[in-house]
Amino acid sequence: MAFSDLFKFGSYNLFPDSYAVDRETLYQLFKPTLSQQLSQSKTVFLAVHFPAEFFVVQDLLSQWAFEYELITRPLDHQWFQENKANVSVKATHLYLSLAEFLIDTEFSGDESWNTPLALMMLDRHPLLSQDEAVARFADRFPGRAEIGYFLSFEDEVVTRLIDKRMLDLLLQMGANDHGLIASSMLSRRLRKMQKKAAETHHAPEQPADSVRQWYEINARDEKTQ
Repeated sequence: MAFSDLFKFGSYNLFPDSYAVDRETLYQLFKPTLSQQLSQSKTVFLAVHFPAEFFVVQDLLSQWAFEYELITRPLDHQWFQENKANVSVKATHLYLSLAEFLIDTEFSGDESWNTPLALMMLDRHPLLSQDEAVARFADRFPGRAEIGYFLSFEDEVVTRLIDKRMLDLLLQMGANDHGLIASSMLSRRLRKMQKKAAETHHAPEQPADSVRQWYEINARDEKTQ
């Protein structure tokens, strides 16, 4: 992820969110970005919060003919030991996972990893705490790590939490069908609004298959402005 700015947190780098005008365009632009990361001898964890998006991404990886491995359970010490031993001989260093399997990772403190980690997230959670939990995984990862979020202006979280005038301004500044736009301003604004939304969300969080369903179940379809 080669962007103009990055934020340094603990032992990992957090890049400003990258945006496309819509989801279809995002996927088209994401493919070469993913290829670039893999060409740099990195371990790539591609992750999402919600199952509906997980299956979309899984289908895309198959269409694009990417070789990848599924993470189907929370990572543990045994997983790191087994995969570290094989990382130098594997044809691919690409893993697809639900974010919850990274959030629940238990580190024993003596794990190690041979290649840098690029954690590429294709959605954000309505609650900041869930994205912060992903960041803690990167912070504890036994090696150099970086996180980048890849979103669209049409994503449910974005349209609910970001004022339309700000999105229109970014479109005027150059967001189009031909490239991703990285905005540290929008990243900070989105985090602020995620935090504000969490302050008004007091009931226990109920699981959901998609962002839209999450709002229907947990927020009664009310927008946070």
